[in-house]
Amino acid sequence: AVRDNEERAGAIGYNLKLLKLQAFVISGAVTGLAGALHAMMTGIAPLSNAEYHTSEMILVMTVIGGTGNLFASVLGSAFYVLMADWLSSLWPRWLLLLGLVLMAVSLWMQRGLWGLGDSVWRRLRSKLETKHE
Repeated sequence: AVRDNEERAGAIGYNLKLLKLQAFVISGAVTGLAGALHAMMTGIAPLSNAEYHTSEMILVMTVIGGTGNLFASVLGSAFYVLMADWLSSLWPRWLLLLGLVLMAVSLWMQRGLWGLGDSVWRRLRSKLETKHE
């Protein structure tokens, strides 16, 4: 409720500061648990995991794929990895093209690639339903 309409949630009587704090604490705890499990699995926790480039790459994957859906993040990750592999073989400055893709997604597709696919799917489904009626 808070994410969709903050004013409305506040008007209903939700404690917005508490809810935001709870969301932050839960996400931090899950992230910490994931880091601990990763360190246990690999037996090492290198500082390279906390580099700026790694954090930036994860954020770009999420924005391109779309937020609010786990599969959107997976789609963004797959897109990033495939584009990095393909574009890096074509041009050494492939990150510039990825930056353009990121700007285009941010400006014209706020819900990311997943949102674009969802919109196309809904339009096709509604057209098919109107044809069958």
